[in-house]
Amino acid sequence: MAMIYNAFGNSQSSSAITAFYSSFAWLDRRVWKLTVREFVSAAVYFILIFVFIGHFGILSIGIASVIDSALRGVLFLPPLVKRYKRVAADDVLASGPGQSQVAET
Repeated sequence: MAMIYNAFGNSQSSSAITAFYSSFAWLDRRVWKLTVREFVSAAVYFILIFVFIGHFGILSIGIASVIDSALRGVLFLPPLVKRYKRVAADDVLASGPGQSQVAET
């Protein structure tokens, strides 16, 4: 039982990746791309459960969750970082030279 708690606890970092990727996809109006990504992710998750269920039993759910989280991190973290850097660079260019990034109150 402790293995399942560790598996879900360790997979929480992919939740942040998914949330940021989803918000940037929504802002870029790439909702179909996001829908396809979610569908593929769900398909991989269920395929992994069915592959591991005979050998690991109920633990296959946790194992599939960890593998799915790792795949999300590997596949979607690089485009997320690239998009974040592009937003940060646009903010620097928009502020102009010599202007502070922090709003004065």
